[in-house]
Parts: sequence; structure tokens; C-alpha cells
Amino acid sequence: MPEFQTIRTTLDVGFSEERPIPEVFLSACGKYRRSIGGGAAFPFEDRQFDSVIISSTVLSPETVREAHRVLKGAGWLMFRVPERKGSRAGYTMDEIYNLVRSGFDILRIERPKWWHFGRRGHHISIFARKKNWCQIKNRFRPLV
Repeated sequence: MPEFQTIRTTLDVGFSEERPIPEVFLSACGKYRRSIGGGAAFPFEDRQFDSVIISSTVLSPETVREAHRVLKGAGWLMFRVPERKGSRAGYTMDEIYNLVRSGFDILRIERPKWWHFGRRGHHISIFARKKNWCQIKNRFRPLV
């Protein structure tokens, strides 16, 4: 499990009392939590949150971009999606990777235990960390 001791502020997107945050993400919720229903533009300034948790019902490239914008330097993006198996709707691992690859590094993927395979509601939990572009840029700085 990733270390979440430094998380103080969390934005949850697309959750409600009817659709609560999955238990696997509760340890990543900061002391100060804000909730919004979804949408392509988040009504917050840049670099405001330590973590963003997105519901699979509002997950899209636009919400991932907005999450990147509102996350602080090494912030966490977390979401849970149904895994596509056969004709069942959901996401493949390639689709998940393509969704987050430009701004995040996937650090952990959690799948249900073996006894859940074949049952309905098979979901994958994704823990991704915002890429530190300054660190990447400095790594490839030409030597003089």
C-alpha cells in the first residue's frame, strides 16, 4: 500500500451517499476533504490538493487532466474502474495506462482476491502519482 501520511487535502469527484468512496481509498483521504459532482472543469485553483479520488462514473481524459491541474507537486490520483472481460463493459489495462500516462506514474494496481474472479463487479483500483516534470527535466539536462 502506498504511503499516505503526507496527505492533508483530498478532492473526491463523482461520489455521493448513494455511491460512497470505496474502502480501499479511505486511508488516502486527507483531514480536509472537498466533494464535487463531476464535470470537465473543477472550480479550484491550480495545485490545491494532495490527492484526488475519481468515481468511475465521471472518469474521462478531461477529469484526469483537471486532476493533474489541481494536484500539488507529488499528489496522488486514485480511481476504481470495472475491468473489461469479454463482452462486459469496462477498461482494459492498456486503456487505463493511456488515460493517465501523460501526467502520472501508476505505482500500484489492486485487483480483487482470487475468489472474486468470475463474479460480477470485478473492479481494479489504481494508485498513480503525479509526475514531477522539474525532476524529469533536470535528469536530462545536458552536461556542460
